[in-house]
Amino acid sequence: MPQLQALALASLKTQISDNTIGIELFSDISGWYDEVQTMLVDYAAAHWANVKDSRGLLKAQERFEEKRWAGNIAKRLARKLGRCCIASCESSV
Repeated sequence: MPQLQALALASLKTQISDNTIGIELFSDISGWYDEVQTMLVDYAAAHWANVKDSRGLLKAQERFEEKRWAGNIAKRLARKLGRCCIASCESSV
C-alpha cells in the first residue's frame, strides 16, 4: 500500500499548476491525507506570487466555509509563507 500511495502522490504532483492549486489545496483529499496537504502547501508557498491571484484560489475561497479542515490548511500556508518571506528578507540584507 505505501508504494501505491507514493505513486498517487507523485501523480498528483505532476498535475498541479498555479491555476489548480487553490482548488486542490482545499479539496477533500488534502483534508484526508497529511502528505498530500504538505505537498500542496509547499507548492502554494513556492509559487505564491502567481497563486495568490489565481482563479483557482478565488474559487476555493468561495467554498472555504464548507471544509472543516480549511482553517488548518490556511494556517499551515500562512506559516510557510511567513518563513519564506523572512528568509527572503534575510537573504537580501
